[in-house]
Amino acid sequence: QRLKKVVKDKKMFHYIVEVVVGANTDPIAIQDTVADYLSIELKENTRDARAHKLREGFKALSDGGKIKFLVILDDVWSPVDLDDIGLSSFPNQGVDFKVLLTSRDRHVCMVMGANLIFNLNVLTDEEAHNFFRRYAEISYDADPELIKIGEAIVEKCGGLPIAIKTMAVTLRNKRKDAWKDALSRLEHRDTHNVVADVFKLSYNNIQDEETRSIFLLCGLFPEDFDIPTEDLVRYGWGLKIFTRVYTMRHARKRLDTCIERLMHANMLIKSDNVGF
Repeated sequence: QRLKKVVKDKKMFHYIVEVVVGANTDPIAIQDTVADYLSIELKENTRDARAHKLREGFKALSDGGKIKFLVILDDVWSPVDLDDIGLSSFPNQGVDFKVLLTSRDRHVCMVMGANLIFNLNVLTDEEAHNFFRRYAEISYDADPELIKIGEAIVEKCGGLPIAIKTMAVTLRNKRKDAWKDALSRLEHRDTHNVVADVFKLSYNNIQDEETRSIFLLCGLFPEDFDIPTEDLVRYGWGLKIFTRVYTMRHARKRLDTCIERLMHANMLIKSDNVGF
């Protein structure tokens, strides 16, 4: 997102197309997203026909190569055929485009013909400890035992920023016993599953059932989906999640409180789109 912002601020491309691919690669869904960004209406039923329509759309918008496109394919788990979205890996179609993809698997980048592959490394020990202290809001002159427990928790997080931040936010302003309990729960876990374990701990630390229920409700939506807050309000109202709430206006305010708690716990992130 930071790279996207820099590119946008510097006006390096005329069009920035962003597609969150996820674990289940769906070419039709990818085509729909690309079409939305380019304001192309896809009425075709087959993948090949839709790809042809997108290809013609890119060519029509490119103005002979004068207009530049950046296509961001985020969270790619398996190779995506660029032909499916109207782009070819060979620059012979009069369209000036670049593709940026993010993936957990380096092999995916290689198969898709990436020219440059950048590894995002985990934090060093010093960076990880400073990162944890920052979000846990503990100083260097805090209780030595608390600092020692925090260091052990950071070690179990394996240098992963998302795990470290979630644990730090979860334990902020908590008693020492809560820190000990969190460490105990992580101590006998596989490091590879640490993120799932950390989120489980964070969920268990949520005090009120309404916020828990809203989080579980969010889990019913597809991965990396921009969840409309109005949908959450209506589902929450229908499922009677909100206690002592008698109007939709009050329900929206209560939902905002739940979402704020989940975001502070690092369990939800804010969408770039208004109303999501």
